[in-house]
Amino acid sequence: HELAGSPTVIEETRQRLIELNAFGEEGAPAPKDFAAGLSAQINVVDQTARPINYSPLITLTVRSDDPELAKTIVNEWAATAIRSVK
Repeated sequence: HELAGSPTVIEETRQRLIELNAFGEEGAPAPKDFAAGLSAQINVVDQTARPINYSPLITLTVRSDDPELAKTIVNEWAATAIRSVK
C-alpha cells in the first residue's frame, strides 16, 4: 500500500485524470487536496491458510460527491500503481 499511496503514484494518477478530462469544467483539485481525498489500506490475511497463493488485499478509498468520478479515480489509481510496479 506504500506504493499506491506514494506521492509519485498519486500525482501520476492526477495528471492522467486531467488528460482524460475526468474533473470536467471544475478542473482538477490541487495536488494536496487530491491526495487528501485518497487512502490506501492493506489487509493481511492469514498466510498459513493459503500459503501457495497468498496475496494481501489492498483497498483503495476515494472520497467524492460524484460516484462516477470516484470510480474513475479508483480505476486510474489502481492502473497507475500496477504500471509503476512493472
